[in-house]
Amino acid sequence: MPQDVSSQVITQAAAVITGAFLSGIMMGLSLIDIPVVLGTATQSSDLSQHFVRLYDIGHKMMPSLAITTCLLYGHAMTRARAAGRSGLPHMIAAVTTISMVPFTWLVMAPTNNALFQMHSAPAAPNLGEAQRLLVRWAKLHAVRSLFPLTGAVLGFRQVLREGRL
Repeated sequence: MPQDVSSQVITQAAAVITGAFLSGIMMGLSLIDIPVVLGTATQSSDLSQHFVRLYDIGHKMMPSLAITTCLLYGHAMTRARAAGRSGLPHMIAAVTTISMVPFTWLVMAPTNNALFQMHSAPAAPNLGEAQRLLVRWAKLHAVRSLFPLTGAVLGFRQVLREGRL
């Protein structure tokens, strides 16, 4: 395998790994973390506090992983184009990955806002309502986790294709 193709595949593989890692972390929240807190919290304030803390940590770490993944795909796209190959597969993987951001703004924001409102409201909200919102959030978050996973699958397909050059 020529040196330029080898380094190209390494860049693509790094993008695939970061995208898959991001998706795995995200899916773990929906499949493990939220069910655990739903099964152990006895007050709505516990649920809303957990969500606020989870959101705080997640929004500090996950966007940087998504951006890093997209930058790696962008670098792979630039290198592919410089070598006379199409950069489109890399661009599609990057756009698919970062599509989790508008999904968050457009689809998840109302649920996020309701959970934040519940946390900041002086009156104790109903436990059932808090559970319902958190279950909804977990489902939406699981869907959001599929964006970087799909990007990783698309990126991996390209790694396999370019690895044969």
